[in-house]
Amino acid sequence: EDHDHKRQATAVMEQSEAELDAEVQARMMQEQEEQTRAVLMGQKRPNEDRQQEDATQTPAAMKERLLSMEAEVRAAAGERAGAPSAGHERGTGDWTNYQPPSAVLAAVAARA
Repeated sequence: EDHDHKRQATAVMEQSEAELDAEVQARMMQEQEEQTRAVLMGQKRPNEDRQQEDATQTPAAMKERLLSMEAEVRAAAGERAGAPSAGHERGTGDWTNYQPPSAVLAAVAARA
C-alpha cells in the first residue's frame, strides 16, 4: 500500500513537471512569436537593443567587458572539467579527523 502511494506521488510530480515544462515552452514560443511579429511589422529591427547598447560603449569598456566574459567562461569550463576553482587549492580539505598511517594500523591491530 505504501509502495502504491509513493508510485502515485511520483506520477503526480512527473505530471506536474511535464505541465510546467510545457507552460515554460509555450511562454518562450509566445515571446519569440511576439518578437518576430514586431520585426516583421517594422516596429523593431533585429538586435536593435544590442546595437544601441554597443554604440554607447567605448572601445576600452568593450574590451573590459570581453575580458570579463572570457574569465567567466574559462571559470565555468574549469568547473565542468573538475578543476578546482581559484579560491580552493587541492588538498586543503577537512583534516580534523586525520590520523597518521601508523596510528591507523595500530588501531586495526588492536581490534584483531
